[in-house]
Order: sequence, then C-alpha cells, then structure tokens
Amino acid sequence: MQKQRKEIDRWKEIRLHLNKNYNYSENWKKAVEIFQKRIEDKYLKPIEKIIKPNLRKGEGFTVVTVQCALIETFAAFREGQIFNHNKPEEGGITYEYKDSRELFVNFLNSAKIFEKIFFNEIAGVKQQNTPFSGESFYSNVRCGLMHEAKTKKTWHINATKDDNPDDKYFIKQKPKGNIIYRTPLHYSLVKYFNKYCENLNNSEEQYNNLRRKFARKLDDLYELNSGEEKQMYEWWDF
Repeated sequence: MQKQRKEIDRWKEIRLHLNKNYNYSENWKKAVEIFQKRIEDKYLKPIEKIIKPNLRKGEGFTVVTVQCALIETFAAFREGQIFNHNKPEEGGITYEYKDSRELFVNFLNSAKIFEKIFFNEIAGVKQQNTPFSGESFYSNVRCGLMHEAKTKKTWHINATKDDNPDDKYFIKQKPKGNIIYRTPLHYSLVKYFNKYCENLNNSEEQYNNLRRKFARKLDDLYELNSGEEKQMYEWWDF
C-alpha cells in the first residue's frame, strides 16, 4: 500500500509539468518509468518466475489468464480507453468502453506481435481473424479462463521442455486443436510492451497523441479521475 502511495504521489508531481504539453521531455520519461516498473514488477517478472522452472504441471492456466489481462491493459493504454461498467448502450463518453470484446479483438487484429497469427496483410490488404480467430480466442480463451477457469472448445495451453522464447508463432494448429504456447506468448508480450514504452519515449511529434492517451490512462489507473481532475487536465478533453 505504501509503495502504491509513493507511485501515485510521484505521478501527481510529474503530471503538473505535462498538462497541455505532449512534446517529449524528461518528465515524460519519468512518467513512462513509473508505468514500466509497475508492469514489470507486478506482472512480467512474476510470470517469468512461474515459467522459468518449466515444471509443466498445469501452471499454464495461471500464466495465460494473466497474459489475457495484460493484453486488455495494453490495448486500453494504446487507445486511451477506460472501462466503465455503467456506460449506456448508446452514446456516452467516447473514451469509455463497457464491453471489452471489441477493444480486445481489435488489438489482436492489429498489434504487430499478432501478425500472421490473428491477421495477415497480403498485397496491402489486411485479412483479419486469420489463420486464427481473434473472436474465438476472446470467447474461448480470455473469457473461458477469466469466468470459468478453463479454455473452451478447440483451444488448449501447452509448454514443452525446449520452448523457444523467440518463436513468434505462439499459437499453432495441431491435430487436437489450437495450441497456445505460454512461454513464447510471454516473450512476445514483453517485446510489445518494450516497443510501446520506446514509442512513448520517442521525441517525434507523431507520438504526442500516444502520450496524451497514456496520461489519461495513468490518471485513471491511480484513480485521479474525479470531475475536478478532468477539468484541470487537458488529456481528459477528447
């Protein structure tokens, strides 16, 4: 709790220098460091502690459940979207979402690490949900694990004694179904996360909007999302 309090206080101090200024600076670097350390300490390093011994005694369910939570988190940060269970079916605030399906599946169908897994680009034309269906992964893996503590239909989780961390094809079609290899998936998510942080730290103007969305999500992460906060900080205005 004390560590969390320190994180919040540090972000509150840093963000005073960032309001209405999305050009890269030392303060943006400090903000990214807060988030990077949080994700690494609370998620990425604990996952590695589970997978490194390579016991292969069922721990894959725990690993992939957490990986699904990270996928949604990464998707929400990239888009600056905030979950609101009470968002009305029509209308409402544009940066809020109620159903995670669209956000989650769109991320599977667009993030570079999922190319040739959930989408292909042939002659400049993107083909989504191929060779594997992002919709099916969401329903039968993400929702299956989070709501029923199981994968469903033809989806299975596996690990081998010689899993290659650099294998970007972490889902493969086998005779018994679609096999998710939890270790290569972990390192692909690490690769995505590192690239995202690298983009946040890129001084080119094209990344200003990414920083703007990031700031709003960091505010929400630390529950700095009251009406007063929204009036003070410009990244809540779009």
